[in-house]
Amino acid sequence: SFQRSLGFGLGRHRPVRIAWQEVELAHMKAGEARRALYPKASLKFSWTQGTASDVDFTEYQTGLQFEQALYHSGRLMETFRQSLINFQVAEKRQAKVKSEYASELAQEYYQLIGTKLSQTVQEGLVAKAEEFLKKSQARFDEELLTRLEVLNVEAQANQARFQRATAENDVILARLKFLARLGLTPQALVEAPEDFSETAPAPIDLEEAFRLAAQHRSDIQINTLMVKFHEYEERIAKAKGNWKVDLSGFAGVSAAAFETEPLDSGEDYFVGLK
Repeated sequence: SFQRSLGFGLGRHRPVRIAWQEVELAHMKAGEARRALYPKASLKFSWTQGTASDVDFTEYQTGLQFEQALYHSGRLMETFRQSLINFQVAEKRQAKVKSEYASELAQEYYQLIGTKLSQTVQEGLVAKAEEFLKKSQARFDEELLTRLEVLNVEAQANQARFQRATAENDVILARLKFLARLGLTPQALVEAPEDFSETAPAPIDLEEAFRLAAQHRSDIQINTLMVKFHEYEERIAKAKGNWKVDLSGFAGVSAAAFETEPLDSGEDYFVGLK
């Protein structure tokens, strides 16, 4: 069926795979922009040994270090919103690639079915022409037809054979194009149905057609989203030079002592703004 062919072809169509990777990349960027809004925490450990005034010393520090963006003039939120727009653009572009491929595959698929139907019709015409030629030859033998009339019937039969051969070539070419669109070799064992499936066309007026085209046309949606994307880009660029305030801190234990002193650890913490 066409749906099975479409599913198979989409899995092998390189532009579709590239568009899917772009969607994955946009999703990752949106996740990174979201993480920038939340606190960042990391484990910290340091161990230092050295000599000061000819005396060896040891110090270490371990604990949890954290940072939180408090005020960035709206830049982080604008970046996150822009990443969401970028993700939507990637999805729309993927949908566009799929739609274009589906349209191209549908043309090749139904063209193949049409050539098969034409071949069937031509085979029927050849059978009738040959039957009529035999009857004409028999009547000529009975001297009921002239030689010119028989030659005329024979010419029509030859014309029908030529049209059948043309139809057979059309089927071969249509099958090759269909297989190429699927990314398969000519030796692949893939066949299309012999006739069109019966479908009941849904009635639709011109205004409804315009509305659906505007609603589902990827180009219009992508251009609309790109306008918003560049608006966020302008806001982000303006906010980069503005004030920003970050909260940072540390909580843990630390110790420092010369070799002649005991290395006693104690609580170590700080909170500050920068």
